[in-house]
Amino acid sequence: MKNLLLFLLVLLFGSVQAQSFQKIIDKEFSSISKQLKNIEARSGEYKICEESTGLNDSGELITTGNGKYTIKTNGNNVFISVYIEEYDEEGDTSVTLSKIYSSHRFAKDLGENIEENDSLFIFAKDSTGTFLPYVASYSDFDGDKIIQTKTFIDFGILFGDDPIGLYLGSIVDFHYDGDALDYKTKQQISFNTGLLEKYDSTVFKYENSQKVEETNYIYESDSLIYIPSEKKLFSYDDNGNNIKEEVLNYLGNSWIYDNRTNYEFDLKNREVFSLQEKTYNNGETWVGDSRDSIIYDSFNPMYLGFPNRVISETLTGGDNWQLSGTDVYTDCGSIPDNTKEVNKLNFDARFANESIIIDSNDFGSGNVKIQLVDIQGRIIFQKDFDEVPTIIHSSGLNEGVYVLTINTKDGFGTKKLIKK
Repeated sequence: MKNLLLFLLVLLFGSVQAQSFQKIIDKEFSSISKQLKNIEARSGEYKICEESTGLNDSGELITTGNGKYTIKTNGNNVFISVYIEEYDEEGDTSVTLSKIYSSHRFAKDLGENIEENDSLFIFAKDSTGTFLPYVASYSDFDGDKIIQTKTFIDFGILFGDDPIGLYLGSIVDFHYDGDALDYKTKQQISFNTGLLEKYDSTVFKYENSQKVEETNYIYESDSLIYIPSEKKLFSYDDNGNNIKEEVLNYLGNSWIYDNRTNYEFDLKNREVFSLQEKTYNNGETWVGDSRDSIIYDSFNPMYLGFPNRVISETLTGGDNWQLSGTDVYTDCGSIPDNTKEVNKLNFDARFANESIIIDSNDFGSGNVKIQLVDIQGRIIFQKDFDEVPTIIHSSGLNEGVYVLTINTKDGFGTKKLIKK
């Protein structure tokens, strides 16, 4: 997936619409890629919903998008579809994407009609509401080693025009030294000639089977050589977790530090915090730029290692960290294999004066857990009950969006509430 993202990042430079697509693709596939090792650990069908917020031009936190992951896996292989809607400041839909990522390994056993190799499809919705193929990417393997990825793209949709069909956009070839990936090379379509031309190459370095260095070279067509461009350095803890990633740019015949990201992990080796920093003096001092707090709620754990929420902040001056966005994940009706079918509870809930009114006939009694979180991911209320209450007192809450979760022995359910 990262090969596709690299291609799009380079290609999508001339279109506002395309840049918006790229932002969503980066975010969503980053989320997916972090879950793949967890997905392989258990089989079933999972549905995870995501609601994102961000700051508008006035500095107000607004809903910026919604997404839904549908994931099928038989334990070793995965089929993922993602539906995304991004909103503008008026709350209107600005971009809608539907994406499918699938593995060729036992894909047919999952009941999906896909190509006989790893494949990625991205569909964009046009003005009539019809999904049109936007990107398709296929990978070939030699055993378990990926050897080539071809990416096709509809350049009409890319630049905001009528669709013209999928055409080859890039080819990435992977080269190995034994079992380790040694380097990869990429060719992509030139807008000047319409032909595939060399674009870049990335070389990898390992220590103790861990990737410690990744260097990217851009092909210079005039001199017919590869020129150093960017280098990434990776550090690990004793558990093999990547705790630091440093980025250097090649300027004036030397490598200059540009930025770094520090990661923290919990006892389950889950990423719980990341801090992005910049440097303006080649690494002598570092200045905070942004940070993410990744929260796993033991009260309402998510399937497949998804977090419950992510809180993003940016440094606005001095030590003043300002909330810049949130991502809240909820279960939309997952059904793991080898377990009883999990019922999704249907209920209504609303704010009424200084209380929350709950109305439903679905609930049984005993072992009821109720939680209320705000859009920033903070737990406002959490309590166990013998039965589902009809009223929860909620005095002192600010106006805004909240998520109410109810767990019972009969199932679970969530409801988004808006306090005005």
